[in-house]
Amino acid sequence: MAKSVAHAALDAAFAHIADRANRLALCQGAPASYSEAALTLAAGGTQLGSLPMVTGLGNGDYQTAAGDISGRKLIIARQDGVPVTDTGNADHVALIDTDTQTLLLVTNLAASVSVTAGSSIAIESFADEIGDPS
Repeated sequence: MAKSVAHAALDAAFAHIADRANRLALCQGAPASYSEAALTLAAGGTQLGSLPMVTGLGNGDYQTAAGDISGRKLIIARQDGVPVTDTGNADHVALIDTDTQTLLLVTNLAASVSVTAGSSIAIESFADEIGDPS
């Protein structure tokens, strides 16, 4: 039996993230909650630094496209000059909504990066993909 889902439905899921994720958090470890992503490492969270994001699909920070394997993907643009507030090993990025205090997306960096408080870091473009049903 064939299965399918409209790409518009997948894009709607990504629009939910893009319309709300107004901050990117650089993290040491994968945050399991908004608090863990929003609080700095020194304050008991996982955040090593953060940067405001421009919300909305097509507004600069978020784009959708055909998935690499199937389905659709959300592409998050490269972020330059992310200020580092705590020294540690950055290995994850979280997209959070500070208005509703919601953790929307967590992904790992391609490689762990040692960061030092007071410096800044560039986070390369990354994507999250929802595949077609199988």
